[in-house]
Amino acid sequence: MSRLLKFIIFSIAGLVVALAVAVYVLLAVIDPNRYRSAIQTVVLTQTGLQAELAGEMSWTFRPTFGLELNDVRLSAPESRQELASFSSVALNINPAGLFSGQLNIEEFSAADLHVNWFIDNQGNSNWPMPTPAETQPEPASEDSGDTSVDLNINRFGISNASIDYRNAATSQNFSLRNIDLQSRNSNFTGQAFPLNATVRMINEDTSREIAVELDMNTQLDLAAGTLSIEDMTLALSPLRLTGELHLTGLNGDNLRWRTQLASNTFNMSYLLENFVAMDQDAMPAPDAQQISIQDFRAEGDNGGATVTSANLLVNGAPVGGRADVLFATGDRPMMIGYSLQGGNLSLDDWLASSSETDDAPPVPAEEAELPFDLITDINFRGEHQFDSLTAAGFTLSPLQFTLLGRDGLMQLETQEVGFYDGSIALQGQINANQQPPQIELNTEMSDVSATTMARDFPQLSFFTGRFNLTGNHTLAGATTTDLINSIDGATQLQVEDSSVDITMIKEVFTAISVLNPEGNIAAQWPDVVRFTDAELLLMFNDGLAANQEVSLRLDNLDINGSGGLNLTEGAFDYRMNVTMLGEPATQSIPVQEKYQNIAWPVRCEAEFTDAALQYCRPDLQEVRDVFADMARNAIEERATEAVTEQVDRLRNRIQDFFQQD
Repeated sequence: MSRLLKFIIFSIAGLVVALAVAVYVLLAVIDPNRYRSAIQTVVLTQTGLQAELAGEMSWTFRPTFGLELNDVRLSAPESRQELASFSSVALNINPAGLFSGQLNIEEFSAADLHVNWFIDNQGNSNWPMPTPAETQPEPASEDSGDTSVDLNINRFGISNASIDYRNAATSQNFSLRNIDLQSRNSNFTGQAFPLNATVRMINEDTSREIAVELDMNTQLDLAAGTLSIEDMTLALSPLRLTGELHLTGLNGDNLRWRTQLASNTFNMSYLLENFVAMDQDAMPAPDAQQISIQDFRAEGDNGGATVTSANLLVNGAPVGGRADVLFATGDRPMMIGYSLQGGNLSLDDWLASSSETDDAPPVPAEEAELPFDLITDINFRGEHQFDSLTAAGFTLSPLQFTLLGRDGLMQLETQEVGFYDGSIALQGQINANQQPPQIELNTEMSDVSATTMARDFPQLSFFTGRFNLTGNHTLAGATTTDLINSIDGATQLQVEDSSVDITMIKEVFTAISVLNPEGNIAAQWPDVVRFTDAELLLMFNDGLAANQEVSLRLDNLDINGSGGLNLTEGAFDYRMNVTMLGEPATQSIPVQEKYQNIAWPVRCEAEFTDAALQYCRPDLQEVRDVFADMARNAIEERATEAVTEQVDRLRNRIQDFFQQD
């Protein structure tokens, strides 16, 4: 028994020694460089890229048996420009295949991959785009002479990879660093395997670093041309996106896809900060500007895409919709149809509050190129319906409107919209076919309550009543500055039975009365006056900066003049004439007859942030001339009266003299 046991032990030991000697002799005899050409052929066949194995090739036993490649470089076959490089690549192989001359690769590990991705001003990438023939699946085994390579990779990993991206067409620059990609049980036969990736993204423009992590279960079937990604989690602070993605037709021209996504609640500004420079002083609180994707479902193919369902929460307000997109073809532009529905949505939550900028010095407005080309390149129709929409402080409730764009012409049309206990109707048109592009805006408000509006705009609390407004304006230009400088049109407002705070008018006439020897003209005026009729007409001629014509009539108070706005400095300057009319105008503001029908010169020059009582003041030099004219006229009138009286007396005496005869 002991002899048998010894025999077995010695036999096993002998086999181990023989196997070790055989492997040693095999590795000593087999030069790893014999696989250099075969590996290059596999890379070219599978990726369409030329591989240069510039470093040494050697056998390695750590962590497992395999082949180590050093200094691997990839380039396009027709170009010597380096696209990517590895400092080292380790290929885990099955030793048994070496005895038959095969290189059976079961695992791929790479370190220090670096990718250069550049796009020139014409939008051409340095990475070659594969043609349909190149995207056909290739056999997993490649022969090169008497050496064959069998790809059966079930595990791969990439550590410390990096990507540099430069786009000259869009001026985008960013880098990806510390990319780690790990997978086990990987295969190309449709069996599920986990995939994990971590990336550190660096925005070269903002110098901001972003950590990205991706986990998912993947099913890739090269033969069938399908890819399924499930249980996906993408973490990009503050966003955490979950969902799935399925693709078919990867081998041919009939690509189809579908996806379903959801997210946590995140702050949109903090997400955008990862990609664009943001003004830190204007950043909202972390718990503001909240968005969450409740459910997003979409599908598509080479011809277009459909968003079958999109449900979001925007600061707690539900917003949902769907969309259909047809991609552009040779004889047809892109076509989009969509619908949006929502609850009580406030756009002001996403805009900087005016109070945040009131104390800031004025900043000249920058030229803003407007994307009018989109209107000519895309045909679209959008239906919108919201319980309420607040923008720039104005609340529209409920709101329903249509946007229609076709052949360079975009039109906006609303149904009758609730607006501060009244209604508003808007119509607009953008004609991008004109040079420069032209915009038409028509606004009509009916029975709007000034009192209700003053709750959102306290600066309007100086008057009450219900008003009607009509506005028709045209603009032309390719930039915001050009548009502002080209505004033409008129706005007309009518108020019936309105109470108006005339404190500012009283202050103006009190200042005028400083030069009046008879005292304060406005001493007996009340602060608030009820007017039966009030009308305002504001006309724009070639922009806002000058040539505006203003006409305001409040019963017997008539104000008219001209001036303009300086949006850059946040100021205005108008030269006005204020006239207290006599009868038959309704005498709502009491004034002596001698002060009636006189145009009093007033200068309204101030900044938007000034107190209302500082807006206007009389032009005292011209007021002095007015009083001088009044005095001169009074003297002439008294002289005329005296002469007339003397003439009448003389006439009477002459008549009496002849009557005595």
